[in-house]
Amino acid sequence: MANWFGWLLGGLGVALLLTVGVAYAVALKFRQRLGFPQPRPPEKTPANVGLPGEVVEFPTVDRMLPGWLIPARDGTAGPGVVVVHGWEGNHARMLPVARFLHDAGFHVLLFDARGHGLNPPERYLTGAEFVMDTLAAIDYMAGRPEVTRLGLFGHSAGGTACILAASWDRRVGALASSSAFAGPVELTQRMLELAGLPSWRLFAEFVARVYVQPRGHRVQDYHAWQRIADVRCPILLIHGAADEYIPSDHLALLARRADPARTERWLVPGRGHRDLFNTPGYAERVVEFLRRSLGVLEGAP
Repeated sequence: MANWFGWLLGGLGVALLLTVGVAYAVALKFRQRLGFPQPRPPEKTPANVGLPGEVVEFPTVDRMLPGWLIPARDGTAGPGVVVVHGWEGNHARMLPVARFLHDAGFHVLLFDARGHGLNPPERYLTGAEFVMDTLAAIDYMAGRPEVTRLGLFGHSAGGTACILAASWDRRVGALASSSAFAGPVELTQRMLELAGLPSWRLFAEFVARVYVQPRGHRVQDYHAWQRIADVRCPILLIHGAADEYIPSDHLALLARRADPARTERWLVPGRGHRDLFNTPGYAERVVEFLRRSLGVLEGAP
């Protein structure tokens, strides 16, 4: 009996070591693939699509980031919106959003997050750096004399970064988040699923911890589904029901933890991760939400 029990414990120990070893190997592979996004220079600038634009630069934690300020209403004072692109994106991917926001009378700040767009490649990058850069963009936009109130719009990783940034910075007066993932562990589970690997919660937690550890981050600090409860401004959560990368249950988890009195949710039938902006009524819904939350712009179209 004692021998049998010893063999059982030994077997469990070996299984645990193998599981940890596999998880660590998977985390290193994820780090190699996801931690080194290839910067994609913007294909266009605001001027290429007929938008006014001022090339700007602002400091984040340890560097300067390139941005484009698109003034509205001939630069007269009014609300502004910081727009944040997704992973492996750049500011040009968000020009359709900048177009409808500008046409509605909002000042718009586009920028390239570190390791993206016009920035040099990063040796290693996590979603936490997206949050730092978004907070820096908020600080810059809030300091512009023509900006009276401030809103955020982010897509995918940018959407998650905006949720986290709004939970820390009370200057944000409205938050519109599109196709956001609920947290690093939930994202890791989804990436494991897409790779055909085990996606158990504990396994995903270990992989996520190994992934963010080199930059000194703690996974628990970047759970958007927890932090969203601390957002004190109106929230609009948008997600495609057919999102092939971030399933719509991420939207449900975020909405469940957000303040129901402040939060609107829009699950868009038939839309995936990359075609949400083409949804009929998308621009109108976002503009109406931001106008209502930040104040109606007199004289705007």
